[in-house]
Amino acid sequence: MKISAILDLNLKCAESPVWLPHQRRLVVTDCSDKKVLQINLGAQPSAATLCDEWQAACVCEHVDGGLVLAGPEGLRYLDKGVHPIEVQGHGHAGPALNDVYVDARGRMIGGAEHFREEHDYAPGSLWSLASEEGRTATATALDRGYHLANGVATSPDGRVLYATDSVRRSIFAYQYDAETGRVQHRRTLHAFGIDAGVPDGLAVDEDGFLWCAMFWGGCVLRLDPAGCIVERVALPASQVTSLCFGGDDLCDVFITTAAERVASRLAPISASAQPTGGALFHLRSPVRGLAPHLCRIYVNRPSQRNVK
Repeated sequence: MKISAILDLNLKCAESPVWLPHQRRLVVTDCSDKKVLQINLGAQPSAATLCDEWQAACVCEHVDGGLVLAGPEGLRYLDKGVHPIEVQGHGHAGPALNDVYVDARGRMIGGAEHFREEHDYAPGSLWSLASEEGRTATATALDRGYHLANGVATSPDGRVLYATDSVRRSIFAYQYDAETGRVQHRRTLHAFGIDAGVPDGLAVDEDGFLWCAMFWGGCVLRLDPAGCIVERVALPASQVTSLCFGGDDLCDVFITTAAERVASRLAPISASAQPTGGALFHLRSPVRGLAPHLCRIYVNRPSQRNVK
């Protein structure tokens, strides 16, 4: 598979690429620079800023047509303004999320970054956010003990939930009940060595193979449902953050990278000598990806004023 750079935006920490099929456009975040960007594809790709007033680590499309932004300060809804999303037990901010996935029922599933370099910390939870029609969303802890939650995805039949903990360098797999939104029987799908970098964003193709962005690893890996690596696609950037399927046939893979060098005790020794990133990359997959689902958590927008 051939890698090409679509745009070199020198984004400090590009994350969460999301394909919006009804609008035929791509959205990415730069959580270090408080930006949400719309990527206009075509013969001459360009980027336009949708929001630059709130730190969004990840984004998903809402059934009402706007975008749900999630980050260290909770959840917001972006349309003509930025509105807080209330979650029971978490006030007007909602839980802090580092990455999210939307399941077939419109639930948001994700966890937060609890890892700290210099001091002790308490691990956090993998959350599922859902709401009945017209009611404030609730947050349910699916599992605990996450240090740095990252990519989340499900198998094509929705029966397996995948979740990444970058600190533990592992992708976990759960038996998932799409009706209740509950998980059980966690197992380690794949554990990576320190020289591989750390697993970050995830995507799944229609054959059930898992695609994983490897931060400090300079590549995207494709794993079979048993967790075996079957393909490695190298990028000219070490800090590969996330990816998604898109395009009219869902065979376009969009890959984000980070320009701002991250110094961490989690990094392999070779990381400091490698180019970081900052560009948006693209490849054509021989296998279609899964279409994204629309978020259905309740959003109350009493006014059109901007909320920072």
